Amino acid sequence: MGKNAPYGDGELRDLAMALMRDSLERNSPYLDLSHLKLSSLPEAIPEQLPTIDVSKNRLYMLPECLPPTLLRIIAAQNKLVTLPNNLPKGLVELNISYNNLKSFPEHLPSSIYMLDISDNQMEGAIGNLPESTTHLDLSTNKLKKPYQTNSLNSLNI
Repeated sequence: MGKNAPYGDGELRDLAMALMRDSLERNSPYLDLSHLKLSSLPEAIPEQLPTIDVSKNRLYMLPECLPPTLLRIIAAQNKLVTLPNNLPKGLVELNISYNNLKSFPEHLPSSIYMLDISDNQMEGAIGNLPESTTHLDLSTNKLKKPYQTNSLNSLNI
């Protein structure tokens, strides 16, 4: 996990490392690190992964250097207060629902088409929503309108 990251109570870090090794050995397209009570993620996530599920942990942040191959990040039900400035440029799906985000994420990749940021503590206005976004869930937040909805097929507020 992170070099200087403290171990939290009950974290299943050994299992997380075993799951990562197994994913690498099998060249798996999906890494499931959910429900492991992790407070931090490894600094080096396997490069071949298109999808990572880190939901239902205790994460306050995601690593700054995520693999550029990631297409989907599922980080719901954590304690995220911010996102990395450099999300993978090819990211198409981001689920960060049920976290502690206070403002609309900046620096979203232009490729994102599905964004779930429901059930956070966001207030204020929506920033730069990528034009590629077709599905957006903003429910259970306190965001101000107007929303730029030209390209949206699905909007939940």
